[in-house]
Amino acid sequence: MNSSTSASDPTGSGVGRFTLRAVVFGMLAMVVVALASFSGIPATRVDYMAGMNAKHERLKSLPSPKVIIIGGSNATFGMDSETIERALCRPVVNMAIHGGLNFDFMVNEIKDELGPGDLVLISLELSLYTDRSTLNVVHDQAIDRYPPSIKFISAWHWPKAILEIAIMRYQATWRNWTGRTWPVEENVYRADGFTERGDLISHLGMPLDSTKLPFMEAGFEGEVSKDYVRAARDLEAHALEAGARVIYCWPAVAKGAYPGKEAPLIIRSELTELGQRIIGKAEDYIFPDSSFLDTPYHLRAPGKKLRTGLLLRDLCEEAPEQCCAGMEG
Repeated sequence: MNSSTSASDPTGSGVGRFTLRAVVFGMLAMVVVALASFSGIPATRVDYMAGMNAKHERLKSLPSPKVIIIGGSNATFGMDSETIERALCRPVVNMAIHGGLNFDFMVNEIKDELGPGDLVLISLELSLYTDRSTLNVVHDQAIDRYPPSIKFISAWHWPKAILEIAIMRYQATWRNWTGRTWPVEENVYRADGFTERGDLISHLGMPLDSTKLPFMEAGFEGEVSKDYVRAARDLEAHALEAGARVIYCWPAVAKGAYPGKEAPLIIRSELTELGQRIIGKAEDYIFPDSSFLDTPYHLRAPGKKLRTGLLLRDLCEEAPEQCCAGMEG
């Protein structure tokens, strides 16, 4: 009886054949979905996340020693990389684009590109110290516009990300076919709004958006997350192996949205425990609400200049080996 079953059912059972076929079908479906995801109309009309293409090209092309800025959009809007470049005598690439990508993603973007003498300058929104590394729509938008970034999220999330992007692209294609597309208004969130060093400048000169006031509180949940700690240790290990240095700095935050004095104390304590340092005083980076554009982290031109000056002051006072002669201001 056993030999008869074996001859007629090589997999051992009908269930085995079904499972095998299901797996093959699932793999083929995934390939089809993946091809559709990355060959059609982009999921969103706003191409802001496409700015990642030029950022990564610059990151890969710069020789060491170099300066790599990572963080959320506080660093995208609020850093003058050309001024930083002159002060530190090293080329700069500002990799920051959106805090929703989370710290784990940001570390994965740059950790394999570090070299001797590099400086990784980290400017995280306060909430990024408490966030968990979970997949969200910002990751989908990043992968949609810069497909190689799928490798910066956990492989466990790849099927879900591919499926979500496919659905978003199918929806965009349907809107296009049915004539229901909408025009993209001129705004600051666009791929051509970045400098060659990766700073966003399309917002410079724009007034405060008073409709956004009062700003929502810059969230901090009171405890640094395990996901942040894991990513921080991963980055430090790669930096140590490459001969690079990691230094944290405070983000500029609107006064009306600041979560209180406890947040920086907790963050500094955690960084100290990790063997890291954060330069400057958090209170120096609390700016008037009028310094910001549309969120409590997006500095307009005057605030950007002030914040860059404070950053360089703190860096060159507390880590003078990172700076060079000729610093302005």
